[in-house]
Amino acid sequence: MMRAAISGEGLIYTFQVLIAVAVFMVIVHVQGAVQRIQPMTETLEIGMYSGLGLLVLLFYPG
Repeated sequence: MMRAAISGEGLIYTFQVLIAVAVFMVIVHVQGAVQRIQPMTETLEIGMYSGLGLLVLLFYPG
C-alpha cells in the first residue's frame, strides 16, 4: 500500500486486496452475528466493512 501511495505502482492490486478484505470481513462478522458468538460491537463492524467496501468501489481507479 505504501508503494502504491507513493509511486502509484500496484494501485489496482491494492484496491483489489481492499475489496477482498472488506468482503471477507463482512462474511465473518455476519456469520458470527447469526451464530450469536460475538459482542454487539463486532456486529456493528458489518456496517463499517460494508462502507469500506463501498468506498473502495467508488474510488476504484480506471
